[in-house]
Amino acid sequence: NLEILRLAKELTNNKRAVAAIERLEHLYEMLVTYEVDRYITFDLGMLSKYHYYSGIIFCAYTYGTGDSIIKGGRYDNLLKQFGKNAPSVGFVVMIDQLMIALAGQKIEIPIAHTNTMLIYEKEGRQTAVKLARHFRNQHLNIELFEKKADKEISDYCNYAKSTFHGGILYLGKDNHVQVIDSNTGEIHAVSVEDLTNEVTK
Repeated sequence: NLEILRLAKELTNNKRAVAAIERLEHLYEMLVTYEVDRYITFDLGMLSKYHYYSGIIFCAYTYGTGDSIIKGGRYDNLLKQFGKNAPSVGFVVMIDQLMIALAGQKIEIPIAHTNTMLIYEKEGRQTAVKLARHFRNQHLNIELFEKKADKEISDYCNYAKSTFHGGILYLGKDNHVQVIDSNTGEIHAVSVEDLTNEVTK
């Protein structure tokens, strides 16, 4: 806690070290203002293998994993190497550790089933692309899949369930579209024209 900073300041006469500790004390005051100080601890032994950091470095932890789920820090001199001289703070989310923590805490994240698979036969590619473009202009999320000869529509349904797709459109060789609910398997057949008219409405 804050006491470790006060103790550290008493143990050194190095001006640079004292200035760094005072900067952390000032940061702590700001964290108190935001009422998040109860989540903060200081580790003066924390080091980073990345040498572009120019100030504070930090890690974020949660229950269910022994490693950090976020790592980051201050790098005031990095962006000018890419054409913009600007002070910056950034971080990276450690996805593997985050997923372990979520599983350990039995937290389920609701996922919106917003993407739609548009499956087409090879010879129907041009129509499929036009359909996808039409739907995307209506702000719908469409993913194009060319149907493989060794795959059945049921295989794509199973894939859609596992990847949280909301539904499937199958463009057949007769220029008709099967609208398939990936969860129930319910099928409705419509023409390309009727489908695009319905979406436009």
